[in-house]
Amino acid sequence: MNNSNNKDGKNCVPAVHPGRRRLGRMHYSKRVREYQLAIREILMREWDPISVSGISEAHGEYDSYVAHICGQLIRRTSEHDLFRYLWDIETVDMGLSGNRRRTEKTVQLLTELRDTIEKDG
Repeated sequence: MNNSNNKDGKNCVPAVHPGRRRLGRMHYSKRVREYQLAIREILMREWDPISVSGISEAHGEYDSYVAHICGQLIRRTSEHDLFRYLWDIETVDMGLSGNRRRTEKTVQLLTELRDTIEKDG
């Protein structure tokens, strides 16, 4: 399991959602890894605010955000909060004007990912 810190110093940490049983360590590790790989792909393919998806050397460009987003998804953070997190990275941290439609689409894909993983988990 990769629990690397992100820019906020937060990890993708275990969470037990009300009504869900606690997952065994092995199952949890597999679930987190599934989240992390899919989040990385969504950020690179769909969000990509600095347009580096076509540059093979840049495929880890957004990895520092993956752990935080993973934690948000596992904790079932609202779509609004997910949007704010990505929007702030794009407009404040990166200093870009932002692409609201693209960021909203990214949040939609991330919440669909969560729903799929949690349904299967």
